Amino acid sequence: MNVAILGGQGQVGTSLVQSFKLTKSSAVKTFSHKEIDVTFPSEITYESLKNFKPDIIINCAAFTHVDNAEKERVLATNVNGHALKNLAEASNRLNSKIIHISTDYVFGNTQSHPFKETDPTNPLCVYGESKLLGEQMLQEHCDNFAIIRTSWIYSQYSQNFFNTVRRLYDSIPEMKVVNDQIGSPCYANDLAFFISLFCEKTRGDKVNQIFHYSNEGSCSWYDLALAISKKLGGKLKVTPIQSSEYNSLAVRPNYSVLDKSKVKEQFKIEVPHWTEALNLFFKTIES
Repeated sequence: MNVAILGGQGQVGTSLVQSFKLTKSSAVKTFSHKEIDVTFPSEITYESLKNFKPDIIINCAAFTHVDNAEKERVLATNVNGHALKNLAEASNRLNSKIIHISTDYVFGNTQSHPFKETDPTNPLCVYGESKLLGEQMLQEHCDNFAIIRTSWIYSQYSQNFFNTVRRLYDSIPEMKVVNDQIGSPCYANDLAFFISLFCEKTRGDKVNQIFHYSNEGSCSWYDLALAISKKLGGKLKVTPIQSSEYNSLAVRPNYSVLDKSKVKEQFKIEVPHWTEALNLFFKTIES
């Protein structure tokens, strides 16, 4: 099975490469933004991929800075949204399956219990809108796809919440973090393991479905920052604040916990709790 990973230098792409190495079941090739710009016409993407002949294309390429998307709406919409039409057309010609990484931010403040794949979407910010458009482009134009929505991804790679806390840990005495936005953290290695399992379990199948995957349980950004600080040694004071006190361009949902019942039942897997995953993550980076 040949697997092409677009955006392979990001945290999910890097974790995916490691996961596929462990399974030894696939030939994996990563493509950076310079090698394949997903906003280019489908013909260019097709020409870049045709010699590798991918059975699966995993799209990790994305405009992920939520606040900057408010200022760069056109770029975010092109990368996260319209580009998926180009990628779908190239995938159809290659007879490949696309696995696309989406987000909990396609949901808004419509409920206070975990969101299922079938719940109505209602994004509150440009980033969420752009990612929802990408989902719609795939559903409309792609012959074979899977959309995996996830949330609050962290790892030791790239820019993410963990690395922000770790960077500030030794430079400031106090960190103020919102405690009224509730979600599910996701350790990138856990997500990568699920995706590699998904590739194996659906090998050769037409899927055309949406799935939710993050770690189990829920917390606020404050809870997560406090847990990270304690793991680092606890000297950074973490103070809870309201979203209204935080100078943010983008409106984020107050509650965006994802329901993982579908993946647990369909793939017969256990999803680690976010605290368990964080403990494992620290053991990994300390070893």
